[in-house]
Amino acid sequence: MARECVFRKKLSLPRTCKLLDLSRKYWRRRGIEDWGIVVEEEKNDVITDTEEYNVVRSGNISETITYEVYDNGLMVITGYGSLYGSDIDKTGVTSVIVEDKDADNNKVIRTIESNAFLGYTELESLVLPAHVSLIGENVFGECINLREISMSCPEGYILRN
Repeated sequence: MARECVFRKKLSLPRTCKLLDLSRKYWRRRGIEDWGIVVEEEKNDVITDTEEYNVVRSGNISETITYEVYDNGLMVITGYGSLYGSDIDKTGVTSVIVEDKDADNNKVIRTIESNAFLGYTELESLVLPAHVSLIGENVFGECINLREISMSCPEGYILRN
């Protein structure tokens, strides 16, 4: 049995939903089918979700895209424009969530360029934002453990190869 504890006020946040989905998939891959969520009211002395994991490294991928890697193997990439490959340390990164900086003001990631995730050998799952309309060649080269890619699709859009 696996249970994730979530504060009620954080339950509907997109990032919380993505993290919960990654958790559910993680445990199911390991044979745990009895997975659930425990919803708690937040108390002042309880650690918030931003304090649950420690940032072990962070930096810029480009002028408009930043990243943070947490001690649980999650990398969160945030920004807008095109996501290019970089020579950042990929060690220990098992899950990646790519987030738009500000979708309301059209500051979104639209393109995942060729080789963007080349060499992420420990990567198991990836969540892409809805506004990505182009994925380049060899984006997942050497991603030998990649099992799941999630991408939301805005209403009226059709994903094509």
